[in-house]
Amino acid sequence: VALIALALRDIFDVLFHPAGRAVFARCIIRSVRAVATRLPGRRSGLLIGPTSYILVVAGWATLLAVGWALLWMPQMPDGFTFTRSLEPQQHSGFIDALYVSLVNLTSLGYGDIAPAASLIRIPGPVETLFGLGLLTASISWLISIYNAISRRDALADEVHLARQTE
Repeated sequence: VALIALALRDIFDVLFHPAGRAVFARCIIRSVRAVATRLPGRRSGLLIGPTSYILVVAGWATLLAVGWALLWMPQMPDGFTFTRSLEPQQHSGFIDALYVSLVNLTSLGYGDIAPAASLIRIPGPVETLFGLGLLTASISWLISIYNAISRRDALADEVHLARQTE
């Protein structure tokens, strides 16, 4: 639950407090910046933004997937039904719980492993809503970043033109 809460809090902070408190995202961005500044060449700084964005979104997805998998794992295999080709006793570990989590998070719904107990059936669609929220948050963040980048580029062009006219 703590991993899910950390991801949700960080997503909220990035979207609604862009200059503020997103601890997880800031750690990733600082790490990418530290690595990129050590790379040789002037163009290494160009990779900081896109790489940071991809790694932050991947980090959020990882936090959500692992958090939900840890919630599913104690219910494996007794709380789930399996297709005839799968032996339930062979599918009771973390990898299978992560598989169920990723299927729910991405809303794929293969159906080969499905919740059987009534209390376990409710969190599956809730996890799917979290996955859709992650997709929406990622796109919203990208759009907000794009506006800032376009303003910065326009300012850089104006400064360049002003220097040329001087």
